Amino acid sequence: MWVNAADTAGISIYVRRSDNALYAFPLQEPTGGQQVRQAGSVAIWAIALVLLAMIIQSLPVIVSVLRRFPRSLDFRTRTSIYLTAVVILPLIIFVIFVRAYLANRLAAEYNDRARTALTAAERVIEDYLASTNPTRPEQILDDDVLSWLSLVIGHDLHLYRNEQLIASSRRDLFAAHVDSERLPGDVYSAIVLGGAQLRQSQRTSGSSRFIEIYSPIALAPGSSYTLALPFIVQARQIEAQVNDLATTIYMLLVFIVLGSIVVAYRAARTVTRPVQALVGGARDVARGKFDVDVTVPSDPDLGLLVTTFRDMAQSIRRQQNDLRHERDRLQTLLENINAAVVVLDGEMRVGATNLAARKLFGDDVEFHPEVRDFLAGHRQRRAESAELELNVDGNIRTFRVSIVPLPDSDEEMLIAEDVTEILRSNRLEAWGEMARQVAHEIKNPLTPIQLTAEHLRAVAENNDPDLPDLVKSAVENILRQVVTLRETSKEFSDYASLRQVRKQPVDLRKLLEDIAASYASSRERGVDFHAEIAPSTPAQFAGDARMLRGAIANLIENALQAAPRGKVRLGSQAVDSKVVVSVEDNGPGVPPELLPRIFDPYFSTKSAGTGLGLAIARKAIEEHGGSLHAENLNPGFRVSIELPMK
Repeated sequence: MWVNAADTAGISIYVRRSDNALYAFPLQEPTGGQQVRQAGSVAIWAIALVLLAMIIQSLPVIVSVLRRFPRSLDFRTRTSIYLTAVVILPLIIFVIFVRAYLANRLAAEYNDRARTALTAAERVIEDYLASTNPTRPEQILDDDVLSWLSLVIGHDLHLYRNEQLIASSRRDLFAAHVDSERLPGDVYSAIVLGGAQLRQSQRTSGSSRFIEIYSPIALAPGSSYTLALPFIVQARQIEAQVNDLATTIYMLLVFIVLGSIVVAYRAARTVTRPVQALVGGARDVARGKFDVDVTVPSDPDLGLLVTTFRDMAQSIRRQQNDLRHERDRLQTLLENINAAVVVLDGEMRVGATNLAARKLFGDDVEFHPEVRDFLAGHRQRRAESAELELNVDGNIRTFRVSIVPLPDSDEEMLIAEDVTEILRSNRLEAWGEMARQVAHEIKNPLTPIQLTAEHLRAVAENNDPDLPDLVKSAVENILRQVVTLRETSKEFSDYASLRQVRKQPVDLRKLLEDIAASYASSRERGVDFHAEIAPSTPAQFAGDARMLRGAIANLIENALQAAPRGKVRLGSQAVDSKVVVSVEDNGPGVPPELLPRIFDPYFSTKSAGTGLGLAIARKAIEEHGGSLHAENLNPGFRVSIELPMK
């Protein structure tokens, strides 16, 4: 039967009677708080078991999700998880630390109390024996005395003599084999043999573990007595308190976790709703829908982000409209220009054509053999051009074919422009200009010839006695003008009939030395001429010796005329992969504003001459793949020829 203790609240006693004994079992009644904690503990374990079962059942799904995490989760879920983890993980670590700290603190406090109680029990026993003065301590220190003393100090006690138990306040512990009637070996070795004053040892009984504290007590000479304080009930009390505290903390943790999840989800929703709206708007923009309707949130930062996105969408729409307009205009322009345009990829495959290209090469774009040869010799990503004669509908026409790389792409654009009529027009214009220039140059010497002849006729009609002398003078004048006419016709003939380069092996160094030797007698003309042919000038050179000689001699003649009684220098040297031949004089030079025009045909800074000398020289050098450069030396003038050695 159950009865309530009259003087102790919260204690119930189970009483059972047998034939020869009456048994009473006191049990602690749980308080309301303990009942709540117990219910919470049961609920927590139930939730944990349910979650464990769900995890085991969904393990394949969880594994696949973890492999794809975080790509398989949306932004809101990831944000909620991250925010929850930020709150929960530190809290869990804090709870584990607090539980361990409190458990250790309670155990340390109970140990201190036990040691204090053990010390008090030793003093009480020693004072009791001193007042009774028995012959043997075990005569009066029996189980009843230790039971009374255990009630006083609040802890159970055992008394050992040497290694054997002689008294105990809890004989039932030995009957239940919870504790041993013999002093443990390690304790006996430490206290009886080693003389230790205090020994704490951990004991195990079944699944229970407890601590027992031992201390020597001086009761009688010649014998070793040890007083033991088992920490069984207190250990269970500590465990119960720690469990109650842990249950309370875990329940609080569960509520905090649930609250954190709710708060994190709402906070994530506050952030992710505008973000998801922006994602939807971005997808609409990607599909070409620029009238994005995204609600501006109340948060100022998110509101600024949404407003900026809407402005960006409108800006993209305007830019796309502008690009579409430019594309249509460019496409219309390309379709209607006369030049054929073909876009080629990196492997020279046709990507796009315009109307003129389809007319010239056909709808399937079959290039002419000359165009194919041009493309075969083309180097990728390099602008090149050439004039090719193509057979178009049975007629030979001249096309200027160019290929240029497109920026930020491996594509190139081939442009073929029919320049037949342009060349014919230019040629006619050039011949017309030459005819005018020829007429002008011929008219100049014809005028003095005509005047001299008319003067001779008048003198002859008057029978002038000085007629023989006048005839001699007139003939000399007429011959000079004839020489001028011959030189003029030769220059025009040379310029008009400048032949193609016939490249052959030429000893360029010897060629320059021969030219210099032919002008060695220039001192007779009042000019100091000297040559500096550097040893680096190549002896092996591929070129047309006649054209090179004429071009260099033309430059020297110009220098001799520009610097009468001055100095003229011919020099040459190899620089990198080029040969540089220069002609210098110390004359007045050329006005800077006229310098760009000195190589133009018919242009001259002298009162006499056709202005074709430098033009002929430039054409000859360019036929060799070289170039001419002129510069003022202040004082003086220099013309440099650059010829490639390969």
